Amino acid sequence: MRIFSGLILTIALAYALGAIMPWWSVAIAGFVMGAWIDRAHWKVFLIGASAIALLWGISAAAHNAMNDGILADRMGALFGGLGAVSLIAVTAAVGGVVGGMGALTGSLGRNLIR
Repeated sequence: MRIFSGLILTIALAYALGAIMPWWSVAIAGFVMGAWIDRAHWKVFLIGASAIALLWGISAAAHNAMNDGILADRMGALFGGLGAVSLIAVTAAVGGVVGGMGALTGSLGRNLIR
């Protein structure tokens, strides 16, 4: 149950911070969750990574659907001929790494303070 609440906390906080801060605010959301949940470091990393990957993947897919895939196709062409789906997957993966590293930093910081 604590893992699910950490996932929801990270998604909600990242969404709220994303409205007022730059893209790297997802690391702050991951940091808060990592400092709050007392789990193994790799579990905290996976929670943060999956939460932000879900958030960014769903957001990118929604934006892609709103403009009929035109923007994703054109941006994918700039990045070596990627398709829209591949670009959405890359977006989710980058967000997952940033969120996971933020969560891992929060978890390690919690252990450092102990």
